[in-house]
Amino acid sequence: MARKEFIQHSYYKFMFLIGIIDMVVLPFNAIAGGIQAILGYHYCAYPVLYFFLGVIPSSGWYGTGMTCLLLAINRFFETINKEIAKKLFGGKRIYIWLSLPFFYLFYTFFEEVATYQNKYYALFFDPFYGEPGWESAKHVNLTYHCIHNITIVIGLGGIYGLLCLLIATKSTALFKHADTSKLQKLMTLQSMCICVEIYIAAIVYVIMQFYTLPDILIIIAHACWICVHAFISKKSDRPSRLPYASRVT
Repeated sequence: MARKEFIQHSYYKFMFLIGIIDMVVLPFNAIAGGIQAILGYHYCAYPVLYFFLGVIPSSGWYGTGMTCLLLAINRFFETINKEIAKKLFGGKRIYIWLSLPFFYLFYTFFEEVATYQNKYYALFFDPFYGEPGWESAKHVNLTYHCIHNITIVIGLGGIYGLLCLLIATKSTALFKHADTSKLQKLMTLQSMCICVEIYIAAIVYVIMQFYTLPDILIIIAHACWICVHAFISKKSDRPSRLPYASRVT
């Protein structure tokens, strides 16, 4: 994965970073959650353990979201104007961009933490969600989580939507090349892979913190969150081999 012909691409560096975050988050939001569901332990039994099992995937979600947004911006400029992309992401400047998710991720360690609720097989910011008389959602500050999720949904949807529109209309010289159809399929597939799971997880995870939703919808949202970390790095582990793919370094 770190071979020179791969890592030289600026967009691949973003993908590589996403892969690292994925490997850290997956054991916590997937494996640890499954173990907690099997054992049936509640937050009250091991509050400190549940806190650490929740803070890592919660911060990983924030870090992944920001990295995906930066990747979308990178791919957009690489596609429509390589010169602008080179000025923004070329050389050592790419490492400045790569450092932003780390600072953002570290900051979110001190935000509200979601803990696993084995009754619904998902993480909630209220550890007593679904327990009549114990709910404390009104006392949990979810402003940061809501702003982040809404920003990611609007940002990714807007950038990839515009990019797909430009590809469909062939409005730049790049799209007039004979390989346009291959590029169009590749970008459309990538947009769907990145956006669909994030959309479902981001939107449902906000709503279910405030309102009672069907159990199956909550499970689907958590499964989508797992897929965000399981599929993005898998789909993105090889840079495009199209002859006109960007080579910003």
